[in-house]
Amino acid sequence: MGFKRLKKNLIDIIKEEQAKLGFRKEEIRLYYTLISLTHFFDADDDVDELQTRLEQFPEEVKKTLGDICVTHKKDRFCLHIPEQGSVYVHEHMAENEFIKKLVELMMNHGIKKRRYPCDISERGKRYQGGRYAQRRI
Repeated sequence: MGFKRLKKNLIDIIKEEQAKLGFRKEEIRLYYTLISLTHFFDADDDVDELQTRLEQFPEEVKKTLGDICVTHKKDRFCLHIPEQGSVYVHEHMAENEFIKKLVELMMNHGIKKRRYPCDISERGKRYQGGRYAQRRI
């Protein structure tokens, strides 16, 4: 059961990334803490036990997301998903409608239409004559 829950979580995160940033055939690294990963398995594994468990991903996961490589430093785990995983999610999984609509909303009505100065010279002009005029930027 834990592998199914983890696989679903990985796919959901990849779908969200693709909705926000667009699809790219790329490797993806996702980071989890020990506590968040043991939650998927309803287990009290220590770091080494969880590392061993995660190295045993079922073939079903390998056929879809690829041969996921798992490493850790202390209690922080990295799941390295090969390009095959991002392609599989793009080609076979339905988009998350909520995330898709949220991204569209932000792009059409929010962040994109506002103007935020991006370079230092524009910021300097913005504060000329104001209380920050004496500051060097």
